[in-house]
Amino acid sequence: MVGTTNTETVASRLNGRAAGVLTIVGPLPPPAGGMSIFNARLTDELRARGWRVSLLATGREEPAGWPVEAHLRNSLLRHFFLVLRHATGIVHVHDRVSPLTLCAVVAVRLRRLRVVVQVHGEPLHVLTRRRGIDIFRRAALRLADCTIAVNSHVAEQIRAYAHGEIFLIPAFIEPTGSELDDIDAETARWLGSDPGTPLLSAVVYRALAAVSGRTDVYGLDALASLVERIAPRRRVRLALMLAQPGLDNEEQRYIDTMTTRLSRALGDDLKVLVGASAVPVIARSSLFLRPTRTDGDAVSVREALSLGVPVLASDVAPRPPGTVVYRQGDLEELTAKALALLGSGRSSDRAHGAHATVEALERVYSSLSAR
Repeated sequence: MVGTTNTETVASRLNGRAAGVLTIVGPLPPPAGGMSIFNARLTDELRARGWRVSLLATGREEPAGWPVEAHLRNSLLRHFFLVLRHATGIVHVHDRVSPLTLCAVVAVRLRRLRVVVQVHGEPLHVLTRRRGIDIFRRAALRLADCTIAVNSHVAEQIRAYAHGEIFLIPAFIEPTGSELDDIDAETARWLGSDPGTPLLSAVVYRALAAVSGRTDVYGLDALASLVERIAPRRRVRLALMLAQPGLDNEEQRYIDTMTTRLSRALGDDLKVLVGASAVPVIARSSLFLRPTRTDGDAVSVREALSLGVPVLASDVAPRPPGTVVYRQGDLEELTAKALALLGSGRSSDRAHGAHATVEALERVYSSLSAR
């Protein structure tokens, strides 16, 4: 019977922790996308607690600084055969692209290992790009021993298709002190050069996302329009963090067009960072912006809230408590709320509970090991 279990319920069901063997199938940095950051922090936390963690990296980019058992890329065959060869212990599969998820889960089941699938956002159909659960994802969820949903909205979306229990555990672990200091000297000088002027920040993983029909999923155009509306009223600075340069000419031209608009409005008050760690910039911000057209749970939003930074985000996805939302596409509401937040100053409230994420995951793994 499918149920939804929150972190506290998981904690009460299983007492104590038992270190074990785990294989993570998912992305790792670079670039600094949310899911890869979560996997990096999770790996460090689990190893510090005595777990033996193997990494099977997915995605186009080769991980830097991470010893991995294999790089699966975005290949169906590599997902199947390399997971079949290298997976050990409990296998934690991050759902990115549903056919790849299914290949990994089938390989794990053939090895007769336990597998948990984590779903990070309301899924898009791999063929039609519409929201919903396609046949590949349905099959993967039915084959998995259990499923992790990052929020209650995702849990409701997958409830009808999951075979095992659904655990509700946010995909967020607080950044460490070393991450907060991971900033180059030139950027640190720019950020600290004018402390009296409010600093806006935003993160863009892909300027034109293929999964959504090559559209501006992260809202670079909305960000440019917002800055053009605010700049004549009051001085602000903007740190725009691009996880990577454009992967083709069309995408790079779009980035150049948007940054030109931003530069015209802001001049030297614009800083474009490519491939830099987002955490130290967010931590120094007056307001973090998330004007996305579609979204998952958004690790960057949770990071900002955990650092006491106000967040203004579109309403295209459920947002964590404390987030100020606006109707996606409504530039008047976006501008008004941004100005109001800039006038109110930084929040002193910080979201916590990241260690509960690791402990809840440990208990899920340990319960699967005990079966």
